[in-house]
Formats: sequence, structure tokens, C-alpha cells
Amino acid sequence: MDLKKTLEILALAGTLSLASNVANAQEKIPRQIQRLEYLFEFPASLKCKYESNLVTVEKDNSELHHETLVLPKGIKLKVMLDKYLILFDSLGEKFRDYGLFGEYEADTVFIYLNPFEIKENKLHWDYDLGGLSSGFKSFQDFVDETVLNGIYKSEFDKKNTKVKINDKELLVRGPNRNDEFELTSGKSSLIYNPRSNLAKLKLGRAFNTQVGGGGAVSEIISYDLDKGIILVEDMYKGKSVLWELKLNFNNKDPNNSYTARKLEENIIK
Repeated sequence: MDLKKTLEILALAGTLSLASNVANAQEKIPRQIQRLEYLFEFPASLKCKYESNLVTVEKDNSELHHETLVLPKGIKLKVMLDKYLILFDSLGEKFRDYGLFGEYEADTVFIYLNPFEIKENKLHWDYDLGGLSSGFKSFQDFVDETVLNGIYKSEFDKKNTKVKINDKELLVRGPNRNDEFELTSGKSSLIYNPRSNLAKLKLGRAFNTQVGGGGAVSEIISYDLDKGIILVEDMYKGKSVLWELKLNFNNKDPNNSYTARKLEENIIK
């Protein structure tokens, strides 16, 4: 074989090797991201300091937004292509979405800033978990709701526990990985952390805590666990609705650990 032919073969082999490396690199990028890369230009970049979970959004060489995240146990994130945040669970649970078309599960969720909103210096986090969704102005809100609905629900499903509140018992769902329990009426839920020195209760599924996310915004106004009374206020379009949630002590059904009734409704001027 002459030298010219040998060089041609080596050049071809190098080209094929390069093409193979490019193809392998592309395979590691989710198809949804490849599609977005084709469709849109993103006028901002994302950076993350993993040791502190500080996420920064930069546009035109200046900082547009920064947010230090509190990640639940096992939840990790990484940045891809300086535009996307990939959320995954190091404990091996899959993220689940319960939509109109049934249950969908995935090992990861990818999140990105809506490209049209960034142009106006607005922040809306879009994400893909079985279908594109949007509306989160805070990345922390996104993490909290996605983990609550996508991971904790299946963890709460696995076990029921009787918890003691002073001399009373309540049958609840869980615990989850954080040793938290779910109290539920069957339509909504509360997350109970008996070890917390701050707020032992926080709003769970079916409650919206995101301002500007659409729908009523809910907030726990007060609670007295000894009496089993929790007050929750809904705010929507200038209207305030106060709800009383009453714990059903000594219940037999973990999906009926409290009942809710409307106390009052007011117009906010």
C-alpha cells in the first residue's frame, strides 16, 4: 500500500472517530434539549456553584438573578450547555407526573428559562416531565413542588404511621426520606415534621404557595396541634377565604386525617 493511500485511510478513520465522538456526546444530551437548541436562541446563561447550590442567571455580561437553593435529601442538580438545569435523585427514586394522560415517570427533570420572557428581563422557569410546563418564577418553588408531587407522594404511599400529638394519636402517611409525614383530607395535604423547632406544618399537595403562578395563593395563618386546628387563608383576585382544617384524631383511615370547612370570605380593597 502506497503512502498516499495510507494517509487517506488514516484521515478517513480520524473523521469517523470524530463523528462517533460527536454522536456519543449528542446521545448524552436529552432529545428535548436538542429540540430547544434547534428552535430557540437563549439570551441568558446559567451558572451553579454546586458546593452552595447558588444558581445565577446572567444576561449581557451582568447578573439578572441569583438564588441559593435548599435541596431536599438526595436531590442533586447540574448545569448543561450553560442553559439548562438537570434535576435528579441520587437515592434512585424516579420523578413522577400525574397528568391528564396518566402517570409519567423519568430519572431526571430538565429546567430552563422561558426564552421569550428573558428578553424582557423576566424570569419564568419552564420544565419537561412528560410534557412541557411553565409558570414558576422561583426555582426553589419549582424544586419544592416537583419533589413534593413527583417523589414524596410515592414515598408516602409505602407506609402508614401512627404519630402521637401529646396524648392523642393520628394515623398518617409516611414517613418520607426526611422523616416527614403527610396529613391529608383526600383532596389536599399538609406536611408534618414533628422534629422541627420552627414550623412543624407546611402546605402540601393541592395547595398553591406560588405568588403569580395562577390560581389562589394559600398560606397557613396559625395552628394549634393540641387542639387539632389549622387555619389556612386563600387569596385570589382580591378575595380572601379563611379555612379551618380540623385533625381527625384516632382516625382509622390515613387518607382522612383532617377535614376542612370554610369559615369566612372577605373582599380585599
